[in-house]
Amino acid sequence: MPATNDVFTLTAEEEEEACTRALQLSCGAVLPMVLKVAIELGLLQIIVKAGPATPLSSEEIAAQLPSEHPESAAAWVDRILRLLAANKIVGCIVEAGADDRRSRKYCKAPICKYLTENEDGSLANLLLMHHDNVFLDLCNSVDTPGRLLFLLLWQDILSLLCLLLRCLLSIQASTK
Repeated sequence: MPATNDVFTLTAEEEEEACTRALQLSCGAVLPMVLKVAIELGLLQIIVKAGPATPLSSEEIAAQLPSEHPESAAAWVDRILRLLAANKIVGCIVEAGADDRRSRKYCKAPICKYLTENEDGSLANLLLMHHDNVFLDLCNSVDTPGRLLFLLLWQDILSLLCLLLRCLLSIQASTK
């Protein structure tokens, strides 16, 4: 796996924006669930592995997935990636085809640095934990007084993670 510094060259402002956006994505409904599916299928990992100069079509991505029906998988992959592209999680390049039909190709966006496995880890695990059935059932099964305490503690943990991440980013920025 290539080192993150070789794949992602971001300014400090882009780095901060990408990190903040990755943390925001872990607290939502439809978009995080679609992102969860994309992470579990390895779609972002496939796009990042292709490199910055190689955008991939949904057919090329679907061909790398274990599927009995890659033609129908390509349509689903395209739907998933269109939503992610609309939210700047992946890049999208629209090209005119030979038969006047447009085709989309997808490439990595800065936020992919935080949502794919690399030497620094990944925030994808945080998103997967937030939207895991066991975790969601745990939140619903705690009684009302305990639920408030649980949610307050969870909010403190998330704030601490955010603070630690910002410290890590500032240390990385100061060592450059």
